[in-house]
Amino acid sequence: MINQPACPSSKDTLPSSLRIFLSVFLLYTAITWISCFVHYRLGHSQAYSSPFIHQSWDRFTDYRTYYTRFAIYFHKPEFFKQYAHRDFAYFSYPAPAAVVYWCFYHLWHYIAAFVGLAIAWSVGLAYGLFRVLERRGASPRTAAGISFIMLALAFPVDFMIERGNIELVVWIAVFIGLYLYLRGRNGAAAVLLGIAASIKLFPVIFCGILLQRRRYGGVFLALLTAAVVTFLSLWFAGPTISIAFHGFNHTVVNYQQSYSIPARASDGGMDHSFFALTKIIGRQLGLDYLSWLHPYYVIAGLVSLALFFGRVLRMPVANQLLFIAVMAVGLPPNSFDYTLVYLYAPWTAMCVVAFEAHRRGVIVPGLTALFLCFIPLLAPFSLFVRHDVRFGGQIQSMMLLVLLGLDLIYVIPDDMWLSKDRFWRATPHYSEAEYPIFEKAANAGHFGGHSD
Repeated sequence: MINQPACPSSKDTLPSSLRIFLSVFLLYTAITWISCFVHYRLGHSQAYSSPFIHQSWDRFTDYRTYYTRFAIYFHKPEFFKQYAHRDFAYFSYPAPAAVVYWCFYHLWHYIAAFVGLAIAWSVGLAYGLFRVLERRGASPRTAAGISFIMLALAFPVDFMIERGNIELVVWIAVFIGLYLYLRGRNGAAAVLLGIAASIKLFPVIFCGILLQRRRYGGVFLALLTAAVVTFLSLWFAGPTISIAFHGFNHTVVNYQQSYSIPARASDGGMDHSFFALTKIIGRQLGLDYLSWLHPYYVIAGLVSLALFFGRVLRMPVANQLLFIAVMAVGLPPNSFDYTLVYLYAPWTAMCVVAFEAHRRGVIVPGLTALFLCFIPLLAPFSLFVRHDVRFGGQIQSMMLLVLLGLDLIYVIPDDMWLSKDRFWRATPHYSEAEYPIFEKAANAGHFGGHSD
């Protein structure tokens, strides 16, 4: 039994774990931006600067780069051919992503539409965070301060907007799907996660959250949705389903072999995938690391499945969500800063847990360590450079592994952050009484009279 403090905690007081996170996060971010600005003023190379300070000729490049190809060749066999001119960049995504690009390109001002959508979505998420924290006991001023800080200094989001990457659309689909799942609407969640997985392949990992309720129909519905969306996209892209199928399949394979896999010096520090560590080692030793890709898929896949079904599936939802988010951004053979936006889901859960623990006057083991691991992942860590080479990505990759290990060790009970009148009605829940680590700590007096 957890002992309660003699008096309730003040709403204006930050939980200690969150206070430590925000202090270090703000200090690190300030040092990074000052460093970028100084290097810019001294005329150093762009590697030393932020893409938002340094003048860039290719701003929104991930978004604009295919415009000419779509305008001239979409719905034609020539769409899948390679051209030497930079205005005809080779398309690199599955068929549903092509439909997304086509829709954006047919808007009156497609760049303004993308930026507007990104800003509106980000502000909406910040407001959602404000409401959630306020309901969990934070004062309006405290909740607004945290929401504003995370909105204004959200480097993964800023980088996504600056690059113009359609990860934005996938992010929206995944987060709405996760929200619906937490509301107990498995079917709608499965459909949205399936749509996200059809646009970019790695979000299929998020379908694992549907297994928490032992309802495998949700996973089947997500995969069926992805298949249907892909088929309809192939039909729409044309000129025939067969040509489109082989064409888009070749574009994805070509992207992996010509861009995703090589450890380019310019991209190495921006790549935080688990495979990035292997690429850097292979590049330094002059080895053929491309041949390691298939063994990496097999080994990483088997280890992930073993961990998920052997332990994670029996853990609370917050642990599952953190595990899945880390795997989603770390398992692909390349993963740049904009994919880190998916970590905001488990980070938000940790914030709610921190305020709930603060309200109850208890300490959640490992919560501060988990928060500290988020700092190099959500701050502009990749902007630190040594000898014109970025190295932050590899450190972020190692931090993802540390975060994964902490997630497997420490348990976050469901009743510390989930609403009983919604999610619990359809879901077996986990409370602190079910875990020996909480009972042992309570008996030892670690919870009495303290707050976190």
